[in-house]
Amino acid sequence: MWSRDVGQRLRAEHAERPLPTVVAGVQRSVRRFAPQHDDTIGVVAGNHDRTNASDLHHAAWPLVTDWLRTDAPRALGQLEHARSTNCYAGGIDEIWPLANDGRIDTLVVESGYSLAARIDDNGQIVPADDPTHPEVHDDIIDDTIETVLQHGGTTIIVNDDTLDAGQRIAAILRY
Repeated sequence: MWSRDVGQRLRAEHAERPLPTVVAGVQRSVRRFAPQHDDTIGVVAGNHDRTNASDLHHAAWPLVTDWLRTDAPRALGQLEHARSTNCYAGGIDEIWPLANDGRIDTLVVESGYSLAARIDDNGQIVPADDPTHPEVHDDIIDDTIETVLQHGGTTIIVNDDTLDAGQRIAAILRY
């Protein structure tokens, strides 16, 4: 009964927030949960009934950082596949309206990319010299990331000079 309840709650949480999972627990319990989830990235073995959140965080963090190291290569492979299936967008001018329409599944952004801009009457991005002007978004890239996340998409940050020259931002589209 307990393992079924935990399994159902884990699946419900993953449905709402589809993030990789680190499972913590004794071996007999872990065997019940880890194989059921494709996104399990590791196990913190042992009895953690009395382990505080901070200690669990420190025990799980190495597993998370190992997984994060594979994030950029995985995203680049997904972008290549998206190109071949016409589910790819590149450049902020193309991505901004798609983000607002909720069409972006995965957004890939170079870490140092930011852009002060305003949106003109036609919904087009116009770079701005004065980021403090009231009509200017001080960082349209950050706003795009937030919009994608609000529509249930994901964002992956990659190193600068990883994406095609001049674009610095790319997306895998839902449709």
